[in-house]
Amino acid sequence: MGGLRIRRDSKPNPSDDPSHLLSLLPIAPEAAFNAYDSRHDPTCLPGTRADLLKHIEIWADGSDDRHIFWLNGWAGTGKSTIARTVARHYHEQERLGASFFFSRDQENRRHAGKVFTSIATQLAKQNAVLKEHICKAVIKYRDIAHQSLRDQWTRLIFRPLSELKARPSKALTIVIDALDECENETDVGGIIQLFAEAKFLGKGRLRLFLTSRQDTPIRLGFREIPEDQHHVFVLHSISSSVVEQDLLTFFRHELNMDVSKQWPSEADMARLVERAGGLFIWAATACRFIKGGKRLARKRLASILDGDSVMKGSEKKLDEIYMMILVQSISGDYDDQDREELLELFREVVGSIVILFDPLPTAALVRLLDKPKEEVDQTLNDLHSVLEVPKDPGRPIRVVHPSFHDFLLSQERCTNVQLWVDEYKTHRDLFVSCIELMFASLKQDICELGRPGTRAAEVDETRMDEYLPWELRYACRYWVEHLRRSRVDLAGDGRVDLARDGRVDAFFQEHLLHWLEALGLMQAASEGVRMMTILQSLVTPDENPELRALIYDARRFVLYNRWIINEAPLQTYCSALTFAPQRSLTRRLFRREMAGWLRTLRETQKDWSSLLQTLEGHTNTVSVVTFSPDGQLLASASDDKTVRLWDAATGALRGSLEGHTSTVRAVIFSPDGQLLASAPDNKTVWLWDIKKKKALYEIPTNEYIQELSFSADGSHLITDMGLINISRYSLAAGQSHLESPSCLMVKGAWVVRDMQDILWLPSEYRATCAAVYENRLVMGHASGQVSLIEVDINHMVFTGRPWV
Repeated sequence: MGGLRIRRDSKPNPSDDPSHLLSLLPIAPEAAFNAYDSRHDPTCLPGTRADLLKHIEIWADGSDDRHIFWLNGWAGTGKSTIARTVARHYHEQERLGASFFFSRDQENRRHAGKVFTSIATQLAKQNAVLKEHICKAVIKYRDIAHQSLRDQWTRLIFRPLSELKARPSKALTIVIDALDECENETDVGGIIQLFAEAKFLGKGRLRLFLTSRQDTPIRLGFREIPEDQHHVFVLHSISSSVVEQDLLTFFRHELNMDVSKQWPSEADMARLVERAGGLFIWAATACRFIKGGKRLARKRLASILDGDSVMKGSEKKLDEIYMMILVQSISGDYDDQDREELLELFREVVGSIVILFDPLPTAALVRLLDKPKEEVDQTLNDLHSVLEVPKDPGRPIRVVHPSFHDFLLSQERCTNVQLWVDEYKTHRDLFVSCIELMFASLKQDICELGRPGTRAAEVDETRMDEYLPWELRYACRYWVEHLRRSRVDLAGDGRVDLARDGRVDAFFQEHLLHWLEALGLMQAASEGVRMMTILQSLVTPDENPELRALIYDARRFVLYNRWIINEAPLQTYCSALTFAPQRSLTRRLFRREMAGWLRTLRETQKDWSSLLQTLEGHTNTVSVVTFSPDGQLLASASDDKTVRLWDAATGALRGSLEGHTSTVRAVIFSPDGQLLASAPDNKTVWLWDIKKKKALYEIPTNEYIQELSFSADGSHLITDMGLINISRYSLAAGQSHLESPSCLMVKGAWVVRDMQDILWLPSEYRATCAAVYENRLVMGHASGQVSLIEVDINHMVFTGRPWV
């Protein structure tokens, strides 16, 4: 959407209130270093990590060009604890700009979608002038949360910081922890490259402190940044004597519980330090295990010290203590049948906890797994050293450290087959649990909203918690992903046979619309499109043609109606169902749930049209559209002076290319899909980096350009005014083959195939511009909308009459 005009009258516009504007930015509050859920996470003890912390302080307070500090190291070496310490230090000095701690076990913290919006919100709260600039950006770009990471970084962070007139005496510091736990490798590299741009803010304005493992995408990302612009510190390279002294201090602090009896002894402490092997996560896990034993603490300490100490290497040392903790958790005087039941309960409960895509509280986990609370509590009782089990039943259970997840799912590392968690079987069991819970819980108007026009944004969290509780939201969002990861599409014993299992078929026939309503309430209707696409891939026409047809129809239904389902979920039964084609399977199945008060003056079309969906976002006439070479992206240019990038499968906005000062008349992707060229109405051609959503060059042409295409090798632009050599401008353009011309095109009011008219376009679908990829046709309209049509060419048979 376009920017809003500021009102000049005496009454302030409540929508422009700073608090309201910041609330428009989706954030991950639990990712901040001082989030309530992280209140028990430790910082460095006084006297430990002293040299390293001093080194970081000198860097952060300095004014050299190395504005990024990358602290990297093996798993368990204490990176997150150091990051929290650094964040706490600068927070107390009122110099912490923001913090974001990634975590792969939480939905909002394992991806980059809320990183920059969260950082911007924290910056706004830290500095009043920054708040003003950030709010102005939100007013101008109301859809900023749906734009690319580059646009978010530039508009919400970089520009506001660059517009600060008064240079601070010392730089603000932003702390990013566990970047390796961001699930998208492309986003990881993109974040690093965007952070590198902080150098253009000038010295002493912003410092970025990052921690991660030495994963390849991160190493490659930093390799592209000049060495004089970032500082690298390898944590596991610190002198062993320094680390051992810090570990000794840690053990003394955590275990010196009985001073009068001198327990544990200094000799015990020294042996613990030796067994830790430099790993602070080993030390923390051991201390939690010992202290959790209470009256058995001495016995637990002895079991650690008397264990096999031959194992070497950081990973093996972690495996050793994890195995010991798990074995002791199921020890006791049980007969064979009881022991097997206990082990099965362990694998089901603990396996689910480490597999879940989003952590659940105990109460929600109990309801999802349909297990007695007492059994779940007993299973977790002796595992508090590896699992964080809050006393508050409303707080989610979390894995203390990602290494436990890796250990439990690896048959090579978890060598006790009775304790090893079969990842595929656990996904399969969770799929069954999710779909059974949805069967039992979903219904029409689940939140009892009553009014069909109620907006999803009007439903408060209290009502959501009551009618759509945590475990049901989880099931609605992740059941398909659990199904996919249960190896449903691979041969093997015990797999879910989707075509013959019957659960998905029965669920769709009874609860499809109820599920879509729930996704709408969660603002996740677009996820429904993605899940339908996955389901389509799991069923072949030969296996179960009826189920495949139903999934296809359901996908068309949600694809066409996703916007209104997200906006007003009860319109699923009103607008979406009423205007569905007469022969739609979804319409037929749920005819009984159509709004009885609503009638149409004329019948709807008989079948789904070729129109897949309408993309909305431009504020003026769309002048040109084009597909990327792989068909995954659409680019649309408009009289609103922007180029927008769309996901061709889901219709989601992938980014906006802005900077033109006039209408854009032509756009084209390079053969390798890495660049986009645009020709605005000002005698220039622009080259854009698609990945970074960034303008690379503005090339003067001396003539107005109306048509653009790339040469096969990407070295030249072919225009209606001649060739433009761009080889000196771009290093990204690569070799590619020429695509064969498509047999589809738009000619006047007709879609044409092989020079034959095949589809007449009603006036509201007439195109101002069009582009084709394989059997898909995209058209831009004077309204600013973009329509996507798919033609099933394989089912067209020419008999001398129109195709049938």
